Amino acid sequence: MSALLPENIGKIDNNVVKEILQSVCRLQNGEISRLMGRMGLIYKYNYGLSIPQLRQIANKYDPSSEVASILFNLKIREAKILSSYLFEYNKITKDEALEMGFCIG
Repeated sequence: MSALLPENIGKIDNNVVKEILQSVCRLQNGEISRLMGRMGLIYKYNYGLSIPQLRQIANKYDPSSEVASILFNLKIREAKILSSYLFEYNKITKDEALEMGFCIG
């Protein structure tokens, strides 16, 4: 796992999550990330990927609430957004959806 990801990522026991995070790391855009920070969009980890880039990553995987839940609980902007694409919508409650929207937005 890349040193550019948070330290605890190596402890994740899910290969799909690890693949997704490696894709995020490969596409990182430091300039956009810094610009977002200057605009007041502060995240613990922000790799500067666009929504179309994140959608492209998400489209490579089948929906999985397990994967989505792991991604959602990371302190990474892109992981939280990706989780919204990967949740199995027939298995998510209204409260979970509202919490997810609040945390991402």
